[in-house]
Amino acid sequence: MRTMWRRACGLAVAPLVMASAVACGGGSDQAAEGTTLRVIVNITPNLTEKYWNDLFDTYEKAHPGVTVKLELTGTISADAKLRQDLAAGDPPDVAQQITPNADTASLFADLSDQPWTAKTPLADQYAVDGKHYVVGVGEQIQSLVFYNKAAFKKARIDPARIRTMDQFTVAMGSLKDAGYKPLQAAGQWVTGSQFSMMADAGVLTADPKWTARRNDGKVSFARSGYLPYLQHYKSWIDKGYLDKSALGLTYADGQTAFLNGKSAMYIMGSFFVPAADAAKKSDDIGVFTMPTDGAYPSGQFGNISNPYVVVNKSRHKAEAIEFVK
Repeated sequence: MRTMWRRACGLAVAPLVMASAVACGGGSDQAAEGTTLRVIVNITPNLTEKYWNDLFDTYEKAHPGVTVKLELTGTISADAKLRQDLAAGDPPDVAQQITPNADTASLFADLSDQPWTAKTPLADQYAVDGKHYVVGVGEQIQSLVFYNKAAFKKARIDPARIRTMDQFTVAMGSLKDAGYKPLQAAGQWVTGSQFSMMADAGVLTADPKWTARRNDGKVSFARSGYLPYLQHYKSWIDKGYLDKSALGLTYADGQTAFLNGKSAMYIMGSFFVPAADAAKKSDDIGVFTMPTDGAYPSGQFGNISNPYVVVNKSRHKAEAIEFVK
């Protein structure tokens, strides 16, 4: 698994590698006079306050005259913090982990005149009306099932044989009988995201245009392939394969519980890999593609990693664009 994990980790830690590369960029005359860039980010167990400050320190050393100030969001999201600041007439310069759409694009600088943006990951897929408002530093693979190798060995489960949702359910039963919590969940955004990673693997592999057709009102969730996955999920709760109190856990608590071996499986994206590496647990954990009720292996879905936008009302737009670059 080490080789496969390193490939995934290469994607997940791309923010550190590529963002550090900005150190070769140049500043403007305004920077020489002293510029403070306010940057809103999401703090996570993997992207910690220290991570961001170290990253910003690297940039500041290569750009004398520029100070990068981390804007903490507290208990709200980066998007909510941005809207709060805009409403107060105090716009930040850059925001991370925000994806513009047709309704919000006007809040952000159109970066289409910057040739380098066209070469960033998934640039065309995230364009709005052909214009580039957001740039990312990598891609994240979704719909992965990480598993505790010791738990699978004790329960005598071969992960390579788990290809269908029924087989996945049977494996949970064996893991429970072996004394493990079969599947790690958590509150905050985790449960919804895990269900999406699980169900999307089957539904969107069978019909890649399903979301577009849903947006056009041509299909509905009530009469779609999502229903069987909801039924599977409910059955896991009924059988005790999922801890009902898990909704009281934070994202960080759920991740730590899995890393500490208290649960046997964890549905998550490739961004989990650096956490396992940091905890020195990589060799104890394996990974397989999410089982489905249809084709296997399913299509591997990806999204943009560490997206950045320049706020349209930034008072230092040129410097903010240089910083994002």
